[in-house]
Amino acid sequence: MRAACRAYRHPDTLVPVVSFFRHADIAPMLADWENWSSERSEEKKARGLGPASIMLGNDPPLHTKYRKIMVPHFTPQSVRGYDAVISRLVDEAVEACVDTGEIDFVEQFSQHVTTGLICEICGIPAEDRGLIRRNSILISEIYGKGLFWKEPHPEVEAIVTGVSVELGGYLIGHVERLKNTDKPSVMSAIATQLDSPYEIAAMSMLLIAGGVETTANNIVHGLQELIRNPVQFEMLRSDPSLLDTAIEEMVRYRGTLRRQERVAKNDIEIDGVTIEAGDTVVLWNASACRDPDYIERSEEFDISRSPNKHVGYGNGIHMCIGNVLARAELRAIFGRLLTATSSIEEARGDDSYEDAGNGVMDVARRYSLKMHS
Repeated sequence: MRAACRAYRHPDTLVPVVSFFRHADIAPMLADWENWSSERSEEKKARGLGPASIMLGNDPPLHTKYRKIMVPHFTPQSVRGYDAVISRLVDEAVEACVDTGEIDFVEQFSQHVTTGLICEICGIPAEDRGLIRRNSILISEIYGKGLFWKEPHPEVEAIVTGVSVELGGYLIGHVERLKNTDKPSVMSAIATQLDSPYEIAAMSMLLIAGGVETTANNIVHGLQELIRNPVQFEMLRSDPSLLDTAIEEMVRYRGTLRRQERVAKNDIEIDGVTIEAGDTVVLWNASACRDPDYIERSEEFDISRSPNKHVGYGNGIHMCIGNVLARAELRAIFGRLLTATSSIEEARGDDSYEDAGNGVMDVARRYSLKMHS
C-alpha cells in the first residue's frame, strides 16, 4: 500500500477513515496537532480509547495539563531510580526461565518484568497483579479495532466498558488506600494533582495500559527477531556494546503500536483523496518505520543500524511518555539474557508463537521457548 499511494480512503467504514503510510507524510503530521488533531468526539472516545482519551484524545491545553503531571516521573533521572526494581524482576525471570524446560516467554518473562514494574512503582500489591494483567490483555486485544468497523460490534464496546468499570474502580480505590500509607508511588503522586475520581482512574489506566503491553510486546518481538536472525544474535553476543543500537532497531522493526490516529481539522485534498474536516486519519507508524525512501535496507533487521531515527514511539507532543522507561527495561532484559544464556530456541517449531490477532497492535499471546545457560 505504501508504494501504491500516499493516502487511502477505507470504504464503507462507520466513520470516514483515510490512511497514510509514508514517513514523509506521517512524521510531520504527528507533529502538527493544529491541523491533525487528537481531539475526538465523545462517541469515538467511548468506542475506542475509553478513559485513556484523557491524554490520547485531547490537544493542548488539556493535553499539556495532564502530560506535565505525568512527565516528571519518566525523565531519565526518575527512571534511574527504578533500576534496582527492574534488575530484581529480570533476575527473578531468569531464575524461573533459564534451564527449566519449555517456558512461555510472554507470561513468564516479559510480562513478569513489565507488569511487575508498573505495579511496584504504582504501589499495587502482588496479589492484585492478576487483575491488572487480565485487563491489560483485554485492552491489547481490542484496542483500535473499532475504527475500521463497517457495522457496530456492541460486544466489543461492552468489553471496553467492562475494563473501564473494573480497572477504573479498582484504581480509584487503590489511590484511596495509598493515602493511608507512607509508601511513595507514582500513582499517589499523580493523584494529588488531579481534581476528580474520573481523572485519577483515567490517568492511572493510561499509565498501566501504556506501561505494560507496549513494552512487553516489544521485548517479545525483539527477541523473536534475534532468534529469526541468528547472525545478528551472535553479533550481539560477541559485542554487547551494540545493545543500544539493537534496542532502537527492535523498536523500529517491531514496534508494538502499528499506527496512531488523528482528526483532520480542515478540508484538504492529498494525492487525489479528498479529506474533510472531522475525518479520521490513520498514520501507520509501522509502515513509516520501514519506508525505503527514508531508511536504507528498511526491510533488513540490523542491530548495528546508526543513525536510526524512527517513529516507533511516535513524534510531536504525543510521543510516548514512557519511552525512556521502555528503553531501560529493554536494555536490562537483553543485557541480562546475553550473560545468562548461551542459546535460546523456539520450543515448538512453527507453532512456537501465537499472535493475538489485533492488527492494530503487534501483540503476542504466547511464545514457547527453551533457554539454556
